[in-house]
Amino acid sequence: MEETVTTKTPKRSRRGGVEPVFTRRQLLKAGTMAVPRDVLSAVLEEGRLYTKGQAQGLAETFLKRKVN
Repeated sequence: MEETVTTKTPKRSRRGGVEPVFTRRQLLKAGTMAVPRDVLSAVLEEGRLYTKGQAQGLAETFLKRKVN
């Protein structure tokens, strides 16, 4: 089964270059993130595109949240 990826304008980095964007599935499959795969699975939405920095930020926010 082939994954359909919607193309959007890539994000501009601070250096003026273009940052690549990835789907949830691509980020989970790559295994190059510094956070556990199950955390990424919980915070990333299907059908959206993320830079590695955005995915990392969402995961870190999730891990640092206050628990009651």
